[in-house]
Amino acid sequence: MPVKSNVRELDEIALFAGVPRPVLEALAPELEALELAAGERLCAEGEVGRELWIVLRGELEASRAGPGARRERGVLLGPGDWFGEMALLDLQGQPFTVRALAPSRVVRLRASTLDGLYRRDLKSYALIWMNAARELSRRLRRNLGAPPRRRRTPASPARGLPS
Repeated sequence: MPVKSNVRELDEIALFAGVPRPVLEALAPELEALELAAGERLCAEGEVGRELWIVLRGELEASRAGPGARRERGVLLGPGDWFGEMALLDLQGQPFTVRALAPSRVVRLRASTLDGLYRRDLKSYALIWMNAARELSRRLRRNLGAPPRRRRTPASPARGLPS
């Protein structure tokens, strides 16, 4: 059953780096937190996504259809990681199916919530998307074989999905 998130859960998430505390305090109640059991599916490849998911606790796996009926393992997602930004940016279906490997807690940041933030606080909205763009750039560099660079935010590095 969805419950509301709280600001303490968002403090260490790199997606929110630089966002002022009062903005996080206003944003937190708008985010739904979900508890997932091991094996529970969060989203399916091809589904239209209108949200970004943030992992607070546990471990999830992203996979996609491979040859035949085989699933190709993607990446493991842990606390601090997020996914779904691609679906928000390009309005395409989810590129992966994501399942919980262990009991997990995730937060849903809906497109409508981001739109509301855009209307209330353009600077914080821009910070969130800049943080997401930095992570997308890191993923792309990793996929191209470039050496990782040191992060400038205090949060731990996110192990994101390949593009």
